[in-house]
Amino acid sequence: MTISLDFDGVLVDHPDIPSDDKNWWKDKPVRGSLEAVNELSKNHSLYICTARVDGELPLVEKWLRDNAFPKLEVTNKKKPYTDIYVDDRAIRFTNWNDIYKYFT
Repeated sequence: MTISLDFDGVLVDHPDIPSDDKNWWKDKPVRGSLEAVNELSKNHSLYICTARVDGELPLVEKWLRDNAFPKLEVTNKKKPYTDIYVDDRAIRFTNWNDIYKYFT
């Protein structure tokens, strides 16, 4: 199974994106994220899909290394054939009536 992991709010304890905070790279991992990534990576293909701009992707990779995460691909584009997206800001689609209720 291929699993996409969001970065902010899922791996790094920094849910305020977009943000003017220029020191996000000092933030700690979300509790349990390192253990979960290590365990999931044993049986699944994982990658990071973040809304961060291209210039910040190397900083995300450095943050992952500095916090002992395994080497994962970091991108800001969804990959084809991804089975699951783990994101702290997503709304699970069930039907359009339910989605409409979120905005009215």
